[in-house]
Amino acid sequence: MTRPWIEFLFAQQLSWEKGLYGGARDDVDVKTLSIDANAGDSSVIIRYPKGWSRNNVYSLDAEEEFFILSGSIEINGVIYSQDCYANLPRGYKRNNSRSEDGCVALTFFDSEPS
Repeated sequence: MTRPWIEFLFAQQLSWEKGLYGGARDDVDVKTLSIDANAGDSSVIIRYPKGWSRNNVYSLDAEEEFFILSGSIEINGVIYSQDCYANLPRGYKRNNSRSEDGCVALTFFDSEPS
């Protein structure tokens, strides 16, 4: 089933919420733009705080697609900075991730990110 039609919104008017649904990242701030309650796919804005890091190996049970709006994030030694795009497949192992100065990313998941 597809997500219900949603009217135009101003992301600036949405409040930041703590943690990503699905429990994958409880240490980031999120604005949920759209979510399919049945399938779990979504469009969100994720804000990684300055100094954010994950040094443990993990993967998501969802495809993650993102576009960096500001700042930068480093995943497995690759730095994604403003205007960079990436598509990380389901099960992609993240050996380490960090954002030295913080990052805001428009992010899409194809199912609940757990």
